[in-house]
Amino acid sequence: DCGTIDLPLACDWPNRPRQHVDPAGGRRARTEWQVIAWGDTTTRLRLDPLTGRSHQLRVHMLTLGHPILGDPLYAHRAAFEAAERLQLHAASLTIRHPPVAAPAILSPPARSEKQRSAKTFRKNRRIALTKIGRRLPANAKDFAEFLEH
Repeated sequence: DCGTIDLPLACDWPNRPRQHVDPAGGRRARTEWQVIAWGDTTTRLRLDPLTGRSHQLRVHMLTLGHPILGDPLYAHRAAFEAAERLQLHAASLTIRHPPVAAPAILSPPARSEKQRSAKTFRKNRRIALTKIGRRLPANAKDFAEFLEH
């Protein structure tokens, strides 16, 4: 099973930072989806945002009646409590690195939850240090290596 969700999104001003579907005043938001695996009570999906609206994947899934597990902003109580944290993970990230204007595609290897938590702590610390004292590499290859270490 697969499909495309095409629902315009706008800020839900009284409930910021939440977003909502707004056919009249929302900005176009498109998401392609594909079922990866069916479970007894859950389904694993691949979600590809074709636009980049705030909370796009979370709002689109909620609108279809399938909130992302562990989502503190949008999931109903049972879906929120079904996971310890938001079950939304990037398989890859593509950025355009300014000095070379070439896309850099970053794809992390699969890790266990324990390994992911330890690595995330180290990486967040490194990114914080970068913001206050380290220079970013000038080319895409060095930039990808920079993010790996």
